[in-house]
Amino acid sequence: MINRLSILISLLFGLIFSSPGFSQIYQNNILLESRFEWLRYNFTNLYARHTADSLQIRNNNDQRGYGVDVIGGYRNSALDYYSVYNDNAHFLFSPYINGKFHENVSFKFRFNIENVKDELVDANKPFWADDLRNFRGGVEIGAITWKHDKFQVKFGRDFLFLPVVTNENLLFSNFNYPYDQLKLEYRNKDVAFSAYYLRLNSTRENGVIFNRHLNGHRLSINLFGKGYFAINEVILYGGENRNVNFLLLNPFIGYYVFQKNDRNFESNTLISTELFYQHHRLFAYVEFLLDDFQIDKEVSSDLEPNEFGYNIAFGIKNIVPGLHWSFNHTKVANRTFNAPDQNYEKYIYKNYPIGHFSGNNFWELKTSLRYEAKPRLMTDLDFFYREFGDEALYSDFNKIFLNFSVDQGYKENFPFGNIRKQTGIVSNTFLTITNHITGNVRVSYWLKKAFLKNRFNYSLNLAFHY
Repeated sequence: MINRLSILISLLFGLIFSSPGFSQIYQNNILLESRFEWLRYNFTNLYARHTADSLQIRNNNDQRGYGVDVIGGYRNSALDYYSVYNDNAHFLFSPYINGKFHENVSFKFRFNIENVKDELVDANKPFWADDLRNFRGGVEIGAITWKHDKFQVKFGRDFLFLPVVTNENLLFSNFNYPYDQLKLEYRNKDVAFSAYYLRLNSTRENGVIFNRHLNGHRLSINLFGKGYFAINEVILYGGENRNVNFLLLNPFIGYYVFQKNDRNFESNTLISTELFYQHHRLFAYVEFLLDDFQIDKEVSSDLEPNEFGYNIAFGIKNIVPGLHWSFNHTKVANRTFNAPDQNYEKYIYKNYPIGHFSGNNFWELKTSLRYEAKPRLMTDLDFFYREFGDEALYSDFNKIFLNFSVDQGYKENFPFGNIRKQTGIVSNTFLTITNHITGNVRVSYWLKKAFLKNRFNYSLNLAFHY
């Protein structure tokens, strides 16, 4: 009785005192993840997802608007680099509520409480929260959205995704925290235009606290109902006692030009483009990101290699009914997402990369088979080959090019530094046992495991959704 009472008190105090916080493993709720995976390369209607969307726990038939997810799982160690932790046991208790204040005003709220996990795969990515009696928790989603005709305004904490969501997204990682945000959007059948502000975590250096902010905007053009072309621009800025610049919510301001013309506005800007197109059973997706490039060749600093990344995917839907194939190639150059002078300008949010989860200085090949036996079964089989160079996002910005003259020139190997390789197979299966219970089995085997603990890894999870 005492033990049960102690656990109940611990849970209660965890709920009260640990907010605000985030889930330790992004989307570790496998019910959310199963729906999310079902939409990734959404083989029935990939173009249906928009940047404004976040994951919804309810299906279309669930009109109750409130409920709870309870997840339990066990694994021998991290299955992949994305798994974050090697801890064996996993528990998550996650109540949620969604509803409307008015015909045009909706809200959603989700709270998580889970057991502490601390055996990191990557020491640079510890979870940002305190724990209480071996539990952690907090508000994961809490947002209000106003919609009217073609306009939408969102305020609060929610996820931010590109329309095509893959594990390899460059601008906003699939594996990230939700953002406290203000987002404005206009959309019609031909174009979509959005401007947003994301509040990033502050940092402390030598006793000084630096505030950090991110603004972005996006223009997306519908390609005859078969895909879209989009251009994104984001600007990350910060400093001691530095406030948000609401001028940057203006969707018609080019951040790169603004930064160059206002020499006192220190910031880090990135530009990316996306192209998605599908024709019958074939589809293709290309994402290109540019962080910095050099045109002049006058001084040693002009020898800095260009900072960029690209993500190329293509595939075939329904080779036979329910069986799909895709191929992906990703590369992110050294120094991309990093900052040469101010650490608070690194493209990082609460110890996680905002962009690709692997950071930079790596490349990857992946081919995947997916089988969907709707509505009960979905299974993926992925084959990977990756090469990582030296860690180049959390470390200091590499300025070795300054040691060379313009006449000498400078070139460097890619990946740069000590190379680690990872190659293997990952299987991921979701089974809907009943309308309220979902099972998940994952298995991975690595011929070359890089920084993973084991070559063979497995995880078993069971989720109850009400």
